[in-house]
Amino acid sequence: ETLDQIRILVAQVDENNSGKLDFREYMRLMRLSREKELTNILSVFDRYKKKDTGRIHKNAIGLGLKELAYTSLPKDTQYRDIDSLDFDAFVGLVDACRNELVAKEKKKAGFTDD
Repeated sequence: ETLDQIRILVAQVDENNSGKLDFREYMRLMRLSREKELTNILSVFDRYKKKDTGRIHKNAIGLGLKELAYTSLPKDTQYRDIDSLDFDAFVGLVDACRNELVAKEKKKAGFTDD
């Protein structure tokens, strides 16, 4: 999410307009953020799933991940030898990709790959 998108979400949950979030407001922010993310994942999943099975085939998983801005499967993953994924498994895969990306970025400590 961009900084502007985050500011919009914060404004939605800052009920007392203090410019600061209390714990309840923070939890609501996290829930709204996750709901938005799941809506985006569902949209991508629906685009690539097979109509007859309701599952995303292994040939389309990479396309779906790329559309969600992830370039590869996580290194340690149970998803390498699968034939297809249902929505819940696809969400798990996306979460694993995000977790790996976050870990990689933390290791760089703000430096770029260049």
